[in-house]
Parts: sequence; structure tokens; C-alpha cells
Amino acid sequence: MNETNENRDFDNLLEHIKRTRGFDFTGYKRASLLRRVSKRVQEVGIRTFSKYQDYLEAQLSQGAATLDYLRPPRPGTGSAHLPH
Repeated sequence: MNETNENRDFDNLLEHIKRTRGFDFTGYKRASLLRRVSKRVQEVGIRTFSKYQDYLEAQLSQGAATLDYLRPPRPGTGSAHLPH
């Protein structure tokens, strides 16, 4: 996959998470977020962001797990902030 397609697929994945989970990664550093998402995608055995988006759509429970994985820990707690 070329870099342009990868960037588009990454943006589409972030938009999917925003639309389906209500979490907006706009304030996050792109390079750091890209690294974290890439690691998560590899951990579940998927090769591309678009296939990972398909995976999230098919495995609804993975959406919450993905957010937990991607969010930085709350200061002093070591756990991710979850919406109410």
C-alpha cells in the first residue's frame, strides 16, 4: 500500500471511530497516534487500516477495546479516561 492510500485509510479509520464511538482524536499528535493505532492493528493480526475498520465494524466489542488502548492514561491513575 502506498503512503497516500495509507494516510487516507488512517483518516477514514479515525473518522469511523469518531462517528461510531464519539471520540475525536483531533488534539492528538498524529505521529504518536499513528504509531499506537499501527501497533493495535498488528496485535490483532490485521495488515491495513481499512481492514481494521472492517474488523471494528464486524466486532463491535473491539471498538471499546481500541479506545482503551489508544487513549493516554489519566494522570496519576494509569488507566484510560472513558466517557460517561
